[in-house]
Amino acid sequence: MKTITFGFRTQMHTGIIFFVHGGTGIYIYCALIKGALHFEFGNGLLVGSVTYNRPDVNFCNSQWYYITLVKNNQQATISVKDYGTETSGNPDMALNVLTSSEFLLGGIPPNSEAQTFIVNNKLSIPLAGLIQIFYFHWYQYFKLTVNQMFNVFIPGPTFI
Repeated sequence: MKTITFGFRTQMHTGIIFFVHGGTGIYIYCALIKGALHFEFGNGLLVGSVTYNRPDVNFCNSQWYYITLVKNNQQATISVKDYGTETSGNPDMALNVLTSSEFLLGGIPPNSEAQTFIVNNKLSIPLAGLIQIFYFHWYQYFKLTVNQMFNVFIPGPTFI
């Protein structure tokens, strides 16, 4: 089981939170799509995904939301602190995702390898980012160092 925990706030309804990929059909991403939080991963043969879209949660209202994403084989889970959990997929179906690209946080660079991958693999991922304020913790994958963010709306300093 792999877990990612982060907090974010935004006013945008659609945008990428993070994206990472490997060979053909191998990827992991999380995005806000038309106001719903979507988490998806694939290994070229199988896909796991879940969407969190509830009327009592408006991710686009500049309030803080604390998210935990869990990948358990082909099962995907999104938990929103104080609001609930959505789960989809089969935890007994093995699905390993071995990525090799840079970890892209907050958007896809124009004319990049990642953008080419998204187009070639026909993924429906928004290229623009939506991060206003963000903190991130990724368990059991790798240490995260952010060098660049692309297509990201950051409207000025906010202190936590």
